[in-house]
Amino acid sequence: MTRLAELSREYGSNITDIVNEYFAEALTGEIDIDSTWNEYLSKLKAAGYDEIVEELQKAPLYEDLTKIN
Repeated sequence: MTRLAELSREYGSNITDIVNEYFAEALTGEIDIDSTWNEYLSKLKAAGYDEIVEELQKAPLYEDLTKIN
């Protein structure tokens, strides 16, 4: 069992906003991806993204869940 649902409720909307804003600015050419990528990752980390990724690492793999004994 993971805390993914709890972490998603806590951090999900902020992370979604950061991703959507960056994606829109990249598509419209407002930002240069090469020069802003590290800043983008820092914003995600500050918003709790690493905690979500860490929690996802605890989840069983799909192939393990679908194995027939």
